[in-house]
Amino acid sequence: MKLKQRVAGADLVPALARLSASNGYRIFLLGSDEQSSAGAAAWMQRNFPNLCIAGRHCPKFQPLEEMDHEDILLRIEDAQPDILLVAFGNPKQEKWLAMLSQRSRRYSYGRRLTPSLLLHRLTATRFGWRDRSESPRCEGAAFT
Repeated sequence: MKLKQRVAGADLVPALARLSASNGYRIFLLGSDEQSSAGAAAWMQRNFPNLCIAGRHCPKFQPLEEMDHEDILLRIEDAQPDILLVAFGNPKQEKWLAMLSQRSRRYSYGRRLTPSLLLHRLTATRFGWRDRSESPRCEGAAFT
């Protein structure tokens, strides 16, 4: 399902964190740099103490073709998140999410391979944890 309008990441991420904390959903932060990812996780935990950050991973910045996709996917699979927030930059994150979708269709055995909610285009604020005045718009979301 595509969103009908643009949603600012600074509005969406806190709302998702609040919802996740209330319902026991697990969030995984993927991408960005270590400082921004850690800052986002700390902000979410500080503001939503019951929130479960299932994991974070900041792969080395490199072209999509050179990334260690198996390592990334194993980290996500091991964490078993309900929500995956991806910050690789555009169009890299869209291509990566398309690859993830293809993988989950091919390998539908026992182990859950994809979270229920995948979000992208949150890169400018690195997951939307900074001041709202700095926020970009979250232009897309994919529901599985």
